[in-house]
Amino acid sequence: MKKIFVILALVLAAATLLCACSKQTKTESSAKHSNPVGGVSQSSGNTGKQTIDLTPETEAQTSLTLSDCVGTAREERFNYTDSVGNSYDFTYRIPKFLFSSSDAQSVNTAISDTYAPNFEEAQSNMKNGYSQGCYELDYEAYLFGDIVSAAVWQKYEGGSSFWRVYVLDTAGAQLDNKGILSKLGLDYDATMDTLLQLTQEDFNNSYGSFATDANREKTLSRANIEVSPLYVNGEGNLCAVVMEYVDVGGGEFPHIIEMETARG
Repeated sequence: MKKIFVILALVLAAATLLCACSKQTKTESSAKHSNPVGGVSQSSGNTGKQTIDLTPETEAQTSLTLSDCVGTAREERFNYTDSVGNSYDFTYRIPKFLFSSSDAQSVNTAISDTYAPNFEEAQSNMKNGYSQGCYELDYEAYLFGDIVSAAVWQKYEGGSSFWRVYVLDTAGAQLDNKGILSKLGLDYDATMDTLLQLTQEDFNNSYGSFATDANREKTLSRANIEVSPLYVNGEGNLCAVVMEYVDVGGGEFPHIIEMETARG
């Protein structure tokens, strides 16, 4: 009889251990999906950071991965030496959203149309032995909660660069700045105030010693701040591509201003 009780006790202990392991596995799996996915964005200027709070809804779990949402639409390598002996070896890449929605298709068409001339020019330069102006065309994509962002940049000899940002949710709907902030549970005016403050700090650090009053005013105008496209990067931080105006180079430079988010 004692043997029977011992066996029953061992069975109950084993069942309890299996149940605990199962709960732990489920918890680890859920935590994994709540983390932001994606790369780290690049910046042509300094990056400002400020902690802001996000609502718990921001980290809503999704069964989708980044590769379910974004892929590479076009990728081409250019490897040649021009007629004056300059050697080039670079690869152009542009993204596409993998949703079947009309918004996604429209964005994909816009991306293709925008960057097709870069591919064509690089092909012509390589064929004819011409020098290359745009030496980098690439992107980074990010998934955070149900927000999918793709940041595309072009970099040119001489220091000029151009950024465009495309943001959709995982239902395939395109998001503007207000839509992104609504998803994050952030107040629009308060976020713009924060972005203005960070831009001012970044501008002073980058160009303060030789900035004209006109360029300072243009950079720090509310209109310039509000047209700066927002996206969410791989760290889960809200970012903005802000154009800063100066009397050097091309006269304007995009800066990535990053607002570090605080999540419990």
